Amino acid sequence: MSLSRRSVLRMTGVAAAGALAAGVRPARAQAEVRTRVLIVGSGPGGSVAADRLTATGAECTVIERGRRWQPGDFPPALQPDTRTLWLDETSDVIDTADTLSSLGVPGLSGVLAQVSGLPGGRALSTGLTDVVASATVQTVCGAGVGGSSLIYGAVLPQPTEDTLARILPDVDYGELDEVYYPRARRGIGASPIPDDVLAHSRYAGQRAFAAGAQRAGVRTERVDLGIAWDAVRRELAPDGPTGASTGDYILTGTNSGAKISFDRSYLARAEATGRCTVLPLHQLTRLTTSPGGGYTATVDTLDEAGARTGTVRITADAVVLAAGAAHTPGILVRARDTGALPRLSAEVGHGWGTNADQAGTEPLNTTPGGPPPFIAHDDTAEHATIEPFTLGAHAGPVTAGAVLGLGMGVTSGTGTWSLGPAGLPVLTWNPATDGPAQAATRALAGRLTEGGGPPTITAFPPTPVLTAHPLGGAVLGRATDAYGRLEGYQGLYCLDGSLIPGSTGGVNPTLTITAIVERCLDDIVRRDLAA
Repeated sequence: MSLSRRSVLRMTGVAAAGALAAGVRPARAQAEVRTRVLIVGSGPGGSVAADRLTATGAECTVIERGRRWQPGDFPPALQPDTRTLWLDETSDVIDTADTLSSLGVPGLSGVLAQVSGLPGGRALSTGLTDVVASATVQTVCGAGVGGSSLIYGAVLPQPTEDTLARILPDVDYGELDEVYYPRARRGIGASPIPDDVLAHSRYAGQRAFAAGAQRAGVRTERVDLGIAWDAVRRELAPDGPTGASTGDYILTGTNSGAKISFDRSYLARAEATGRCTVLPLHQLTRLTTSPGGGYTATVDTLDEAGARTGTVRITADAVVLAAGAAHTPGILVRARDTGALPRLSAEVGHGWGTNADQAGTEPLNTTPGGPPPFIAHDDTAEHATIEPFTLGAHAGPVTAGAVLGLGMGVTSGTGTWSLGPAGLPVLTWNPATDGPAQAATRALAGRLTEGGGPPTITAFPPTPVLTAHPLGGAVLGRATDAYGRLEGYQGLYCLDGSLIPGSTGGVNPTLTITAIVERCLDDIVRRDLAA
């Protein structure tokens, strides 16, 4: 059944689902929803899909397992409370906290165990930051309407042609450069830091980073950021609110409203059409084909503590999977290998990587202005980069003014998702595949240190602790066609970072994910929505 078939939402189902999203248990234990397009996940991919599809007149329902967040709701950066972590039945708050401690956040383990409030440090909460653990890597992503854009650093660089061509050789970089990267920047609202903001005393550390890199002969880029600069200017006023300029942006939102998350850009435009229904606190548990055509999703509804409150059955003509590379590959592998969607390609689950993320810290007592307006590049084959994420006075146990250096690069190998013996998706990934990129990152840090301009970051561990930039698992042109259609099923799409195998050329992936999804949707709209 194709997207061109006209369908309507069953109003009783929408009313019941809306009540569930508001935390009110309806009289019926199960609701039925009928929609033309179901979008699973509300991060960058899902938000772009909702915007583009509603613009054609299609009715879309977006399900998001997290809650809806607003400026003013966010916990302080790295000062955890009960709003900080998403914890499901398999999460262990102590393990998560120990991982973050190794990033230079001493004492966070005990704090998180204390706020969890349950014996053994285990709790259920629909918090903002989700940490997905495997044996060799832990993946950090966002939970809530807007997905990982709620917690990302809002750094939006474009990779170079030669590096992206190695990763996605069948995608025309010239077309991305001329059409889709500019469209993505406009859609997000991206722009570089204005001169007047950069000149403020809170950004002195960032200016010193760029000056030191220049002295060391390291190329720096003044990068586009997903930041509302008028909100930052309000932060800089006497008695202004906390936010990006005070270090409250890492793994959290900005209560000043400075960060332009995708729920405030692409998804907001979709909702404004009246054709997009967003259902927070709705978690997909099963996806299969429907006897009459299309797809049926079984969805648990949750309260804000994470407890299951009921079930919604959603029937759709088409489904867009956009839960991000921390979750979409597992959804697909489980559906294929349990027989729910058995015709999915054998390539599903392959090509997963970390963007060669690596982090180091220095307690340099520098100024907290952020997000980082500059990126340092090494321009080697691994294309290592370093960004200085300065941490402010609200960074909890971290020394105020410390710098977290985020390094990235081109990975030399990828991992695989499979179905484990307990019937749950399992990630197998070898940290050695990031070895060359990690070495290049440490070498770049050494060059920056030689430049003599703080902040420089030298304490990079030899192996990554976690990744904030998971990619791959349903690779474009392998598990899908050239535009995100999943092999084996009509009207089933993957439109998120799972399309990109392992790396986006040594830079933050959000802009490239957005551009690739925009490119896919041009073809999907033209061919699948044709009358």
